[in-house]
Amino acid sequence: MDIVEFLTARLDDDEAVAKAAGVGPRDKWRTIEWYDGQFENGLTVSVDVHGVAGAPVTSRGNLLRADGEHIARHDPARVLAEVAAKRRIMERHFADQDGSCVGCGFNSVEERSVEDINACPELRDMASVYDSHPDHKQEWKPIAEFVRKEDYFSKPPALPPGWAIAPNRPKGKEST
Repeated sequence: MDIVEFLTARLDDDEAVAKAAGVGPRDKWRTIEWYDGQFENGLTVSVDVHGVAGAPVTSRGNLLRADGEHIARHDPARVLAEVAAKRRIMERHFADQDGSCVGCGFNSVEERSVEDINACPELRDMASVYDSHPDHKQEWKPIAEFVRKEDYFSKPPALPPGWAIAPNRPKGKEST
């Protein structure tokens, strides 16, 4: 199994679970205030699921506010939107006939930047959220070394051996 097959299977799983929740793509879960007589500090909420206020999502039917807000924020509609976004990324990062990642482009000598689809940094980042899955491979861990935007603009890129940057000369002036 390569990283593309792994990610496709995980996204299929996420999509199936979200659809099984039975919520339409426009339905949003939300938190509502809940007082159960046990807490007087307003730290508990209930999650409104399927448009039914107070529908229990735990055995007690209420949650600590932070837990309830987290659950509501990751409702099935959002999960389906994230699955669709990740599939679009995968449509741009696919293996060519040589196994190189098309989405990662070419380097300065017209070779594919990423010669093995399993080394694609975008796909590795996506796969990292499933690292506890038994099919996840250690070799897919995210690549820690990359060019950061602030480094790119603050440090000039390294030149190949034998190359030099010509000094700026005013136009129309001949060198002597």
